[in-house]
Amino acid sequence: MRIAVIGSGGIGGPYGASLAKAGADVTFVARGAHLAAIRENGLRIEGDRGETHIRPAQATDKIVGIGFVDIVLCCVKLWGLEGAAEQIRAIVGPQTAVIPLQNGIDAAERLTTILGKEAVMGGVAFATGAIIAPGVIRQTGAYQRMTFGELDGRMSDRGNRLRDLCEAAGFEGVLSPDIMIPVWEKFILLVPLSGLNALTRLPLVKRPCAKPYLSASPKGSGWRRIVSTRRSRRCTPCRRITRRRWGMT
Repeated sequence: MRIAVIGSGGIGGPYGASLAKAGADVTFVARGAHLAAIRENGLRIEGDRGETHIRPAQATDKIVGIGFVDIVLCCVKLWGLEGAAEQIRAIVGPQTAVIPLQNGIDAAERLTTILGKEAVMGGVAFATGAIIAPGVIRQTGAYQRMTFGELDGRMSDRGNRLRDLCEAAGFEGVLSPDIMIPVWEKFILLVPLSGLNALTRLPLVKRPCAKPYLSASPKGSGWRRIVSTRRSRRCTPCRRITRRRWGMT
C-alpha cells in the first residue's frame, strides 16, 4: 500500500513510521531542517511506545512528485488544510482515500470542496507527539489509535485494507460506520480541556487538578472524566489564573 503522510510531525510521524515498519510504501512530506534530517538520517520515533527508526525514509517537500497513492494521511495544521489540499490533488487517483487527522469537526467537509466527496474519508487521531529535534519525534504515552470511515457510512474495501494494515503495524485502526460520531466525541472532550489549558498556560498533564481524572477506559475510548470545577479551585495554577482574570477564589 502506498501512503503519503502530509505533515510528518507529532501526529503524522508516528503513524507513518509504524506503517512503514509494517511494510507500507510511505512517503513523508516535511520541510526545512526536519526534511533535511529525515533524508540524511531517517525518521526516528522515541518515547513510551519504544523506538522506531525508519532509515532510509522517503521524504520530500514536493507533493506533486510522489505520484498516485492509496492513502493520504493529512496531518497539517487546520489553518493550512486548503493549501495542502490543492497540492494533494496531484496524487489522488480513482481509489485514493484522503484522511484528515486534525482536531475539529469540519476538516473532511473542507477537503471535499477541493478534492470531491469520493476521495475523502473522515478521520480521528489518537496519538500525541512532538518534534524534539530535526528528524526526531518524541511520542508521549503508549496509546496509539486511528479511527476513520467513509463519509456515507459504507464499509469500503479501502477502509478494510487500511484497518488491517494498522493492525499489522501494531496499533488499533477502527473503521467506523458513522465517522462523525467519534469526530464529535473527541471535539466535545477537547473543548473544556483546551479552554483550561489556554487559561492556565499549562498542558493538561502539568495541571495538578487534572491528574486524578485522566483515567483511560477499559476499551481505550478516551478519558472517562474531566476536571471538575470544584477540584480546579484547589489547583494552584487554576486558582491563580481565575483570580487574575475574574477575581474569583
